[in-house]
Amino acid sequence: MTRNTVVCLSCQKVMQRERSGAVVLVEADFGPYQLYYADLFVCEFCGKKVVSSFAHAPFAEHHQPDFAAKLAKAEIVARVQ
Repeated sequence: MTRNTVVCLSCQKVMQRERSGAVVLVEADFGPYQLYYADLFVCEFCGKKVVSSFAHAPFAEHHQPDFAAKLAKAEIVARVQ
């Protein structure tokens, strides 16, 4: 096991990475705030999914001129407040 290993607490099994570079939307009180890349993991036994291993910084923020375009094109896997 490595420090990046993700374990399903329900099944006690190591989860498999389903996608690297999955997009997570961070929302603020006023609406969409930031977009991050992260890894999406899935448990092969029960199907639960987890987003982990976030990038150190967002790839888009609400104040940037191209944020709306990036948000529209993004295939968002999770929304976080």
